[in-house]
Amino acid sequence: MRLLANVVVLLFLWLFAGPATAELKYYPVRLDDGTEVLMVAGEFEFDESFDPFLDAVKDRGTDLVMFDSPGGNPVAAMRLGRLIRKQGLPTIQTRAFQCDSACALAFFGGALRHAEPGAIGVHKTSFAPNAALDRDGAVSAVQSLTAEIISYMVEMGIDPAVLTLALSYESNDMRYLSASEMIEFGILYFGPDAQMPMIAKDQENETPALPQQGQPEAPVRSTMDSRQATAFVTMLVETHMLPSYQAISALKEQYSEIVDYYGEPVSLASVMDDKQNYFNRWPLRSYEILPESIRTDCSTGEICRVTGIYRWAVISVERNKKAAGSATFEYAFTARAPYRVLKETSEVIDRR
Repeated sequence: MRLLANVVVLLFLWLFAGPATAELKYYPVRLDDGTEVLMVAGEFEFDESFDPFLDAVKDRGTDLVMFDSPGGNPVAAMRLGRLIRKQGLPTIQTRAFQCDSACALAFFGGALRHAEPGAIGVHKTSFAPNAALDRDGAVSAVQSLTAEIISYMVEMGIDPAVLTLALSYESNDMRYLSASEMIEFGILYFGPDAQMPMIAKDQENETPALPQQGQPEAPVRSTMDSRQATAFVTMLVETHMLPSYQAISALKEQYSEIVDYYGEPVSLASVMDDKQNYFNRWPLRSYEILPESIRTDCSTGEICRVTGIYRWAVISVERNKKAAGSATFEYAFTARAPYRVLKETSEVIDRR
């Protein structure tokens, strides 16, 4: 499947030659076949306003989003990714332009996604040099950001295992993804008809089935597979190790309004209250899932169930208390985006 005609690449090179701008800019380009491409160029800043992006999309009737960016703030990149998804816009990337580091997160937001091998670069997230964080604060911030990125990837239909690959490359290095890796991690997505809109436009007199503004957001994958389900549950369990306020903030976005919670139908607010009380009793918490114990079932296509065993340890310095052991767990959650926990239960099988 071809990506873009050579003439299109040459047109982009002519329009956007040189390094990306320091701040985000939006450059609309109308191709000969009528396709409206919006180039997002520059670095993502934490307090980035994306009103200009929405204005450009509205004014030009954008069909595709493309990037020329070295990265920047990952939180801002995820915000743009969610806006791209909300608008139902595909993303496309060639090696002629840069999409590295946090830019990859924005690219993941595409309702459809296509990229040339080597067009997407990933590496370890780093703090700005002037970030005033002590050691404990840095560890907490890293854990919180990692949990947020994992949650975002699952939301976008990306296998969070790509994060493991990214973390093996320092912030001053870059790893460009191969075609097989992008397929493996679910980064490339062409929709149920396996076509990018631009391919459909090549067929004369055929109207392309582009996502339109105002339609419901389309999930990148129709249902989870077992690996995605395992990654989602791993993220949930590891989120419980974050500081209390961060854990609650992250977890409340992952649960449905009513949860089968330890055998009883419970409201989301009550679930979070129960977790908050537990976190207050045990401020320091550690959980380790035993990989060989995990069992997944996503066979219905609507609900995934994951069971397994984890080791746990909790400490309260203030109360001079500690406990440890192992426990079984079970989660059930929606298999279609946005993924939400429908059931949670656990039972201690040994205590030390």
